[in-house]
Amino acid sequence: MELSNWWCCTHAEARGQVVDLHCLFTARVVGEDRHYTFNSEYKVRRINGTATVPKIESVGQLLELLFAVFGINVEDSFSDVELFKQSCEHFLK
Repeated sequence: MELSNWWCCTHAEARGQVVDLHCLFTARVVGEDRHYTFNSEYKVRRINGTATVPKIESVGQLLELLFAVFGINVEDSFSDVELFKQSCEHFLK
């Protein structure tokens, strides 16, 4: 998993590398579904090939998503939570 995350954020052919060197990207498999965030996009890709791509509208919505789907508690993970929230504003534009 660590290697795939590194590739997605650093490889020249990876979407994040082409769009921006600094992006918000998370990924997790839950059951048979693949969950991803890429900046303001939240994608759920199902085993049958269908996908939903709702837009993340706010930092609050992003924080809830990070916790509920990806198991990331921002309050416990970052020493400067306010700086993290301010940085997220950039990714949600």
